Amino acid sequence: MVYKFEGKIIKFDTKKNPLLDIVLEFFGASSLTDIFKKFSNSEIYSKLYQLEKTKKFSDIYKNLVTAMENELGTNEFYFQKIPSFRIHRIHTNSVLYHNDIMYGHGEEVVNVWVPLLNTNKMNSLFLSNINLSKKALKEFKNKKMSLIEANKLFQSASSPCLVNYGEMLIFNTLIIHGTAVNSSNEDRISLDFRILPHGSDPSTKLIDDFYLNNKYEEKKIKKTFTACLYYLNKKNPIMENCSHSIQRQIMDMYSRENSFNSDGLEETEIHGVSHYPSICHYIEEVKIKNILMASLLCLPSDKTLRKQILMLAKKNDVTLHFCLENKDSSNVSIETLNAYYESILNSPMVQ
Repeated sequence: MVYKFEGKIIKFDTKKNPLLDIVLEFFGASSLTDIFKKFSNSEIYSKLYQLEKTKKFSDIYKNLVTAMENELGTNEFYFQKIPSFRIHRIHTNSVLYHNDIMYGHGEEVVNVWVPLLNTNKMNSLFLSNINLSKKALKEFKNKKMSLIEANKLFQSASSPCLVNYGEMLIFNTLIIHGTAVNSSNEDRISLDFRILPHGSDPSTKLIDDFYLNNKYEEKKIKKTFTACLYYLNKKNPIMENCSHSIQRQIMDMYSRENSFNSDGLEETEIHGVSHYPSICHYIEEVKIKNILMASLLCLPSDKTLRKQILMLAKKNDVTLHFCLENKDSSNVSIETLNAYYESILNSPMVQ
C-alpha cells in the first residue's frame, strides 16, 4: 500500500517522551546552542549514536514508532532499526535535495522527521509534493543532470515545513526534500526514521539489515531457514585479494535475503594442488543441497575444471549459489555461466 503523505504533522507528548531533555543531559549541555559551541560535528554525531544505544532513548524511540500505528491504520510494518540523526549548524547546509528512492529505499516507505526544536524557515526541512516531485525527477533523468543541477531544480519545487518540538513530519519516500543554508541564529538537531509496510518492496535495503519488525508482529512471524554450506576460495587470480572475511560478508547478505543458514558450516578450498577436492567432496560425498560462494569467480579459472564441477553439481542435484551475481546453478545454464566467467577472464582489467 502506498501512503500518500505529503507533509502531514502529528504530535507526541514531550513530557512522556522528553527527547530533548535526554539529549541535553547526555551532552551535559543546557541547550542545543551549547552543544554546538562545545562539540564539533563529528563529536556530536558520535555522541548521538552512543545515546541511541541507551534504554532511555530506546524507550522513547519505540513510543514514536508506536505513534505511527494510528496514522497508518495498522501495526503490520517494519521500522528503521537505528534512526538517522541530522545536524544543521548555522551558516551551513545539511543535505542536498533528493528523495529516498534515489538512495535505494522502496516506493512504499514512509519517512518520519522529528526536530528537537521549534524550526524556522531556514533551519527546517523543505518539502515538495508528489506531483512536483514526479515532474522534477523526470526532468532530472531525461536531462541526465548533475547533483548540483538537480539540487537547484529540486529546491525550486520545495518549500519549508515549519515543525515544532513535539511534532513529527510524515511524508512518502517519493517526495523530494532537502535543506537550505541555515541563515537563522538557531542550530538544529533532528532524527528521522522510515516505516516499511509488511509485504512492501524495501528496494536495495535488506529488511534484516535495515529494519525491525514492529513489536506486535515479532511474536507471530517465524522464519524458516534452509541449511547451506559456505564455500571459501582464494585460489583463483581474480579472488586472491578477496579475503575470507569479505567473502563471508557477501554470503551473509545473500543468506539473510534468501533465508539460508550455514549454522557455522563452511569449507575452504585446498591450496597447493591444481584440482578442487573440497567442493567436489561436498557435492559428491556429503551432498549438501545448497552451497554458497561469494562469486561465480570462486570456481576454477580453468574452463574444463569449472565445467566438471558445474556438471557434478547438476548430477547430484546440488545447487551452487553465486552470491555476488545473485544467481544459482539451478536457473542458469552451464553455457551462460561459462560465458560470463570467460568474459571476466578476458577483460583488459584482468590481463
